[in-house]
This record gives sequence, structure tokens and C-alpha cells, in this order.
Amino acid sequence: MHTNDAISAVARMIDMGVERFLISSSLRAILAQRLVRRICLECRVEKGYLSEYTDYKPEGDDFIMYKGKGCPACSDTGFIGRIGVYEFLPISENMGKGISQGNDLIDLQKIAETEGFRNMFKDGLDKVRAGITTFAEVMRVTRSSMHESL
Repeated sequence: MHTNDAISAVARMIDMGVERFLISSSLRAILAQRLVRRICLECRVEKGYLSEYTDYKPEGDDFIMYKGKGCPACSDTGFIGRIGVYEFLPISENMGKGISQGNDLIDLQKIAETEGFRNMFKDGLDKVRAGITTFAEVMRVTRSSMHESL
């Protein structure tokens, strides 16, 4: 099933005609993913601190970002391979109740957040912090979930 994020899969199932009580009683979890390009380790260099390039303020300390400057190993792209950014949404008892009671996606998102849900943007930001991918790559694939993090 193709959706922009994990929580939207619930709405997609409802749109497909699946009854809410069936979703809440049968579904155990939803995993959403997007692929981002990996920075080439052969030509990876420091780009600067995140705060120098965006107004976004990450949880915790500011950190150095990296980029690939391009080399023969990556065909001068700065990237080689891909890695997933993920969000995992377990369907807890509270989430199941929210689904069966007809809560909208905003309310379901709030339930998920109170239970420790981390969206794809936050997972991607961890990969930027680790020097695996770029902030631009994470923004490219997670724009909608990023706004929910602000």
C-alpha cells in the first residue's frame, strides 16, 4: 500500500472500504519507509553545522553535516547506494480505540506521539547526524512528516 506516512495507511484502508473495527482489531503495526541516497564515503567532507543551512532546530545539540564532493567511486555524484528512513507505528490498545471510534488522522497522530512514535523525518535526521545522508535528501522524501515535527 502506498501512502506518504504510516498514519495515512489507516485512512487509505478506510477509503478502500475496510471497516474501522476490522482495522483496529486486525492490524498490529504499520511500517512506512522512503529511500535516501547515501553519501559516498570515499569523498565525504564536512559541509558545516545544520544551523548554518536551515532554521530547523534539532532536538539536542547542533551538529556537523557532511556531503560528498564527487569522485570516481561515485561517478562524481557524491552519493553511492541508498538507505531507508523509517517510521514504525504499533497499533496499541489506545490507537485501536482511536481508530474504531472514528478519530481523525490528527487525533491518531497525537495518540501515536504520546506513545513515543518517531516519524521518518526524525529517523532521517539521525542519519544526517551520523553522516550517512544529507539534510536535503531527508527533506526531499519527508516534507510532510517534517512539518509535523516542528
